[in-house]
Amino acid sequence: MKVTGTNSQASLLLNNCFQWKEIRKHLFTTTSITKWLLASFCGLLPLAGCSNDEHVLESQGKTESVKSSTSFTATFGEMTTTRVYLENTSTDKSRKVFWQEGDIISVYSDTDTKLKTYKLASLTNNEATFTGDEVKGNKFYAVFAPNQDCVVDDKDASTIHISRSGKSFTNNDLDIPMVAVSNSNSLMFKQTMGIIRTTVGNVHEISKVVLSGNNGENLGGSGYVNVSENQVEFRLDGKQTTSSYDHDLALKGFEDNFTDIYFPIVPQLFEKGITLNITGKDANGNDFNIEKKYDSRFVVKAGTISCFDAIDVKEELKALEETEDPNQDKANTLVIYYSYTGNCQEIVSSLTSQISADVLRIEPADKTQKYEANNYAIGTQLLNAIKAAPNNVSSYPAIDPVSISLANYDNFIIVMPLWWSQMAAIMQTYLFQHGAELANKHVGLIVSSHSSGISQVVDDAERLVPNANWMGDALWINASNHANRSTLIQNWLSTLNYSNNSTPMTGKINITIDGNTQTITLVENAATQALVERLKQGPVTVTLNNNGDFEIWGSLGFSLPTSNEQINAQPGDVILYNGSNICLFYGSNSWSYTSLGKIDGLSASQLRTFLKAGYNNISVTLSL
Repeated sequence: MKVTGTNSQASLLLNNCFQWKEIRKHLFTTTSITKWLLASFCGLLPLAGCSNDEHVLESQGKTESVKSSTSFTATFGEMTTTRVYLENTSTDKSRKVFWQEGDIISVYSDTDTKLKTYKLASLTNNEATFTGDEVKGNKFYAVFAPNQDCVVDDKDASTIHISRSGKSFTNNDLDIPMVAVSNSNSLMFKQTMGIIRTTVGNVHEISKVVLSGNNGENLGGSGYVNVSENQVEFRLDGKQTTSSYDHDLALKGFEDNFTDIYFPIVPQLFEKGITLNITGKDANGNDFNIEKKYDSRFVVKAGTISCFDAIDVKEELKALEETEDPNQDKANTLVIYYSYTGNCQEIVSSLTSQISADVLRIEPADKTQKYEANNYAIGTQLLNAIKAAPNNVSSYPAIDPVSISLANYDNFIIVMPLWWSQMAAIMQTYLFQHGAELANKHVGLIVSSHSSGISQVVDDAERLVPNANWMGDALWINASNHANRSTLIQNWLSTLNYSNNSTPMTGKINITIDGNTQTITLVENAATQALVERLKQGPVTVTLNNNGDFEIWGSLGFSLPTSNEQINAQPGDVILYNGSNICLFYGSNSWSYTSLGKIDGLSASQLRTFLKAGYNNISVTLSL
């Protein structure tokens, strides 16, 4: 079950006044899992009321110079914590915060930049004493960064680099780093990251919550902190980053309850908001996937909590059921197009008047470019950059982000213009970013040009979408036949055996030649039903020979029902001839045939190789 919702009007509840009573109202349950989640995700959560949206903690260290020390005290004001720890008993429902046994801080000085380990020795209320080897200096720096590696910058002692030695950035074990600087051995730690909090509930089981920025923001990774800054912030260094947080959970029993989920986030601006994906099971055991998009612009600051509206899963599912028409077929096709002069937009209008499809238009990020200026100088420059380094993301021009999930569709028709015999650079960017998502999907191609041939565009498409099941040859619409585009599209769709609300062809069998196995997607008719029943008895091997320069063919050794019609067979088509002969096409021919299906995912040149075009006595095996 897929639920998609855009919460454009949902209020973004920033923590302008995050009251203690609000935290208590949304406490986790008392399971060990939730204790672990809080310990992992919350780091330094402000726990008291505030008069603004920023918790700034001023150093309370003494001003006199300390030449050496083997112990340091770490104290906190009411709004500073190392982590959150739940004390939920029958008599005490409050949230309490403690240093914990085994805690370690790293300390160095302005004159000795070698990090020294200090272990928790004693604890009185919220004041901890850490002891370790002697460190000398006039100013002391400290960092608390569990599960993370710290290195002092060799040029600036006040800068600490923090990384995770190749570990993945998930919320399972990520603690928020905090740092301190003092002229004495009394340390006051400051938070370096912010928190995004969401509340989810009214559901049987929550298995995963994923957060991502709507503009591709990097949420975490390796980076650095300048300890001496008044407003300390963790900053990414670009060496190890993540653009989404996958929150793997196993929380059950929330039919009438809600639970808080925390995400530690690098301080930054989210220009287009964020998206949350929640997956799990409802009370009937059905899988669900809810997408909630918050598109309001907001800023995450160090030491603040940005809160979002609670997600009531039961209500979300109910709303979907009420708005869906059970008698209305969902569009199973997505038309993806880019249009610069408007010709491709006209083609898409003609196409969607004949089929039921959703439409996605690709737009360049820079809409001021005149690609045709100076004989398409800018367009040529973009194409040359891609050609020089086709595997480098920086070679492709930026496009506007898109939010449509390709997983919701089986069929795709891509419509694009030709630039100097190549695929338009803007569409190349989209397919470079999303081509892998089209693997094993049915994909058709329509190309618009003035007069140039489209073979290079087809090559570009096969490079960018290498594992697609191509639906026949690409349709070429040019200046001389653009006015007749509706008829051209209608005829093209008929050659694909395209069905409006389902996969173009249903059911698959295998075909093997010289140890190379491909799949054939079958059409639905009496012949294919009889063929599948025959293959249930075991594989069928036949010997085929070349005919003309368009097919290999031969006897099946048995007969199948026929429903002959005049068919313009195309490369990849699998045809029944005279009831007992099978024809595999690598070219085209028009005759009275019964269609069986189409070989998946091979271009015209790949088909010639696979079918051993021009050879005889070819052993071909069909199997389930």
